[in-house]
Amino acid sequence: MDMDWYVSLLVDMARSVHCARGWGDEIARQLVDVGLRVRDARPELVRAAKTLLIDSALLGNHLLCPLLSAAAWVSGEYAEFINDPLELVEALLQPRTSLLPMSVRAVYIQATHKVITSCCSIYLERSADSNKVLDVGRGSEAATGSGEEQQIVDKDFFSEKSILHMIKLIEAKVGPLFVECNEVEVLERARKLIGFVHLIKETQEFSDNEKFTTAKELVKNMQTVFSKELSPVSVNARSHSDFRSGHRQRKEIEPYLILGTHNDLSLS
Repeated sequence: MDMDWYVSLLVDMARSVHCARGWGDEIARQLVDVGLRVRDARPELVRAAKTLLIDSALLGNHLLCPLLSAAAWVSGEYAEFINDPLELVEALLQPRTSLLPMSVRAVYIQATHKVITSCCSIYLERSADSNKVLDVGRGSEAATGSGEEQQIVDKDFFSEKSILHMIKLIEAKVGPLFVECNEVEVLERARKLIGFVHLIKETQEFSDNEKFTTAKELVKNMQTVFSKELSPVSVNARSHSDFRSGHRQRKEIEPYLILGTHNDLSLS
């Protein structure tokens, strides 16, 4: 089966109001399911998910919330396949995300955390030979230039300028949530994201060698946290379970259950 075609079909269905009204939850589960099961389809899946996330017109339609949640999860979980992380981060933090339910906003913030971690990891790997690590102090002015400069920060989306711009964007968009939001799950993920960004910025206080070593270790540890892939639930999982004496058999595992309901997506 051509999974790229199937992914495109799912996204086209997601944009249809009639499909979203009756099949939104199932389409969202299918997007996640394809990512979990088919490695070769992940690049196309991330590309297709980004087309949903950057379309601000979709944010006002409550029927699409499960689909946008799945798209954000996919983009963060497989961030290594993103070809324009800056555009994706801007989409995840755009002002109209305030229209989304808090459970979906939590997924958006977590996806942003994964994307910036992946970008820092790629940047540090490229900088390993020269021992050059990003300097937030000297680069902050370049990252906060005019609107046109921010749109074209650098052709290399894993460059120092691009990462600096993402850091400034995260601080500007996520920071106010501490005052505006009272949803504990959103606040927790926002604090973790801001904390990670602040730790990256603090590396400027060390010497060049210490900067590189400290930043690399920090990003490596965070990357390790996100690197463990989720696996799909096998339809035969129940038959392989060992129900020994004293253990009660619970409800049957639903054959097509991957991450459960839409709310479960916010926990990944």
